[in-house]
Amino acid sequence: MLLWSDDSALEIALKWSAGKLVLPDSPRRWLEGQIDTWGLDCLSLRRADIYRASELPAHHRDPFDRLLVATALGSNATILTPDEAIRQYPVSCRW
Repeated sequence: MLLWSDDSALEIALKWSAGKLVLPDSPRRWLEGQIDTWGLDCLSLRRADIYRASELPAHHRDPFDRLLVATALGSNATILTPDEAIRQYPVSCRW
């Protein structure tokens, strides 16, 4: 099962609105299309994950990546990433 985290949707939308990310359409249209195309199940942003992200060791400085780690830990999910800093957390990673 492939999961999509709303944490990533927030990061993509903010980067797009700041002009730091180019997409073929608005994040709302593009991301929803990708979610449908790939048949992804969505993980909502949860307060427990926000709190957990603040409690993690500072292996990674990016707050969105720390939130992804916290979400994966809270959902027993694997993160698809080549990011070595994320691999320092006790979370399952693939890439």
